[in-house]
Amino acid sequence: MIKVIFMGSPPIAKESLKALNESPQFDVVAAITQPDRPSGRGQKLKPTAVKSYCKAANIFCLSPLKSSAEEFLTEFKKLTADVVIVTAFGQILPQKLLDFYPQKFINVHASILPRWRGAAPIQRAIMAGDLTTGVSLQVMVKNLDAGDVIGEAHIDIGPNESALNLHDRLQALIPALLEKHVAAYLKGEIQPQPQDSNLVTYAHKIEKSEAWIDWELSSDQIYKNYLGLSLGPGVKSELGSESYKFKIIKPLETQERAKPGTVTHVLEESFRVQCGQGEIEVFEIQKQSQKSLKVAEFLKGQALNIGDVFMSPKLGAKS
Repeated sequence: MIKVIFMGSPPIAKESLKALNESPQFDVVAAITQPDRPSGRGQKLKPTAVKSYCKAANIFCLSPLKSSAEEFLTEFKKLTADVVIVTAFGQILPQKLLDFYPQKFINVHASILPRWRGAAPIQRAIMAGDLTTGVSLQVMVKNLDAGDVIGEAHIDIGPNESALNLHDRLQALIPALLEKHVAAYLKGEIQPQPQDSNLVTYAHKIEKSEAWIDWELSSDQIYKNYLGLSLGPGVKSELGSESYKFKIIKPLETQERAKPGTVTHVLEESFRVQCGQGEIEVFEIQKQSQKSLKVAEFLKGQALNIGDVFMSPKLGAKS
């Protein structure tokens, strides 16, 4: 059996760990994950999905504040494994750590590298309108997601697919990818392929400010952003002094020309908002600190008129 140290934090990482732990090919000797973080209205400390799985599966787990801390490096050095597999750990790993297992840190990355290196490959692929994506296994190096590729699995992106749905479909590709490529790579049966530096794009971290809808954009781009940000933080705008999340929307190709952000139609079960090109039709909406409502219900308690204008603060002004 291949002895594995696993590093990861969110649900997609937990699924990688679960696949490894349940495979007869691998023996997970330890897992490394992010520390517990405050979560929810009560801001109670919440463990990562990986830590929760480790507790249930009786897997030894470490949660360093920094993977570069000497105390953690000392603990890590005590572990004995054949390979380290990393999925969405959430920290840049220092060279000191990588040097413990040269060429044997394998990263599971949710894109077809070199496209969408970085923190948010699933969201950025959808927001950019990509038609395909996938999962890559790469040999980790100090530079972000720049290592040679061991293997990959491809998948098409549906025309109305949310990042939430795509996340789950990509997650399902990981077990077979690990089974097929890790052992073969360690045996020298696979020669990793270098990435083409001319094709590199970066999937920068999603900022809270990106939730604010830029009504100057086309309805098509606003819809892509809505789908991409379904993993969080969603999309929203302001009307008067109130903030509203747009929960269910669709783009319309129309020729009407009002100021972007202007309500152009108020119907029984929806309303429409002018964009830089086309309109967005809204079917479900959520006022800040209230529950989400179908527009038909929302309109019973909220006056909304043709000519009302939704606005969004400048980037970084409000979160």
